Amino acid sequence: PGGANPCTDTTPTLTPAQSCTLVVTFTPTALGPQSATLNIASNDPDTATAQVALTGTGTDQLVSDISVDPTSINFSSVTVGQSSSQTLTIANQGTADLVISQTEFTGTSSSMFSVATGGPNPCASTTPTIPYGTSCTLSITFAPTALGAHEAYFNITSNDPDNSPFTVALT
Repeated sequence: PGGANPCTDTTPTLTPAQSCTLVVTFTPTALGPQSATLNIASNDPDTATAQVALTGTGTDQLVSDISVDPTSINFSSVTVGQSSSQTLTIANQGTADLVISQTEFTGTSSSMFSVATGGPNPCASTTPTIPYGTSCTLSITFAPTALGAHEAYFNITSNDPDNSPFTVALT
């Protein structure tokens, strides 16, 4: 029993038009896809046994896992006063949502770079939450204000326990 209107037990007696809530918990004991059927027997003459299909996936642990492509961007030659943009894909290869909490540029030429949502699968923001197994894209722009070679780093801070911040080299 549980929820907003919990049943008195797992085999309640209900009066006409009455309802109650049961909570079903999934605790996998094996890896991979799992399924079961919850059978609810009753004295209903039309449906003596109601069946509820249950599915879930057993995993090692719930963890986010960031993957970024490309891991470095070379903008080549861009005329001072002009700009060039390239797409950066951020993917979540983990089993829990990937939460990007901060994006920032560092380095001596960091003011010449900017980030926005964009590309073929734009992120909802520059600090998105990416569900497991999905990806989204950001647009990185280089707008040089002086002649010469410039470099910076795009740092992506997330809840990935092994790879935060993730750094993309920009030249």
